Amino acid sequence: MEPSRESASVSRTRSQLIRIGSVALRHPLVLASMEEHTDRPFRLLMKEFGASLVITEMVDPHALLRGDRMSERMIAFTPPERPIAGQLLGAELEETVEAARRVEELGFDLLDVNLSCPIRRVLAREAGGAYLKEPRRVEELFRAITSAVRIPVTLKFRSGFDEGSVNAWDVARAAEAGGAAACILHGRTAMQAYKGDADWSTIARTKQAVSIPVGGAGGIRTSEDALRMRRETGCDLLLIARGVLGNPWIFPRTLALLRGAPPPPEPTLEERGRVARRHVEGLARFYGTRRPEQRLVRQALYYAKDLPGSHELRAELQAARSLPEFFAALKRWFRPRPPVVAR
Repeated sequence: MEPSRESASVSRTRSQLIRIGSVALRHPLVLASMEEHTDRPFRLLMKEFGASLVITEMVDPHALLRGDRMSERMIAFTPPERPIAGQLLGAELEETVEAARRVEELGFDLLDVNLSCPIRRVLAREAGGAYLKEPRRVEELFRAITSAVRIPVTLKFRSGFDEGSVNAWDVARAAEAGGAAACILHGRTAMQAYKGDADWSTIARTKQAVSIPVGGAGGIRTSEDALRMRRETGCDLLLIARGVLGNPWIFPRTLALLRGAPPPPEPTLEERGRVARRHVEGLARFYGTRRPEQRLVRQALYYAKDLPGSHELRAELQAARSLPEFFAALKRWFRPRPPVVAR
């Protein structure tokens, strides 16, 4: 059974609220921003399954200010997604500040500034993860942004620019001095990108270095990973990214474990198929597509990643020539299999 909004919620006692400036979160589980994933249909689904906060895809300030249609679509949101953070790439100072004003005008609850992006063309502009080389620039950027907007501003960053310059605690202190309301640390360096293991010890040290809430990210694939990160680092927020792909049930399961309650039962094959179809149908409506596209195939396959013969499902979905054909194939694959009777 899919969780209702009520069953996914937790007690709203004052002691359980996590405050980021003026915004109160019911619990520490947050949907991390992921490029080409955390669009509106995805965020709405994760809210239904219990995420306390969702974050948009990263938007380039320059593209947003020039009225780029894709950027405007990426950052548009609806009331059921609240509380929600709009995420901007940390780029050239004046342009980032102007884009921050735009995010506030759009009605977001928080603004998240991405100084984590490891893409080479971004680093070449001394933007994104390049800021980590100079904590002074981080403080300057945050002072300018927090002076320009009233909503809380948070920082997404990494443990350092490269292995030889791990300085997350210094960057966090600089952001706090500049007015940041919270920081979210991915335990890999910018040069490391997504390779290797995340170093959670940097999260623990950063948590001790600042007084603002600290979120941990990187390496949470299961509910048990989330609990271990909380235990090892003492972080205030748990940012779940790739662990939620095809598995929105990670939110209610992790929340139950955090509260010391029995976890809900694993979803049935039929339920997984039902949620997969809802997700993909939402994507088709949102993007106005009338034929199967790669983004639909990709999201559907996340729900089938551990099914026997999922490579055959991939072939069927990619061969579909219409949405009805696509959804019919998806429905067939998530139909309960009859038990095998031994002879």
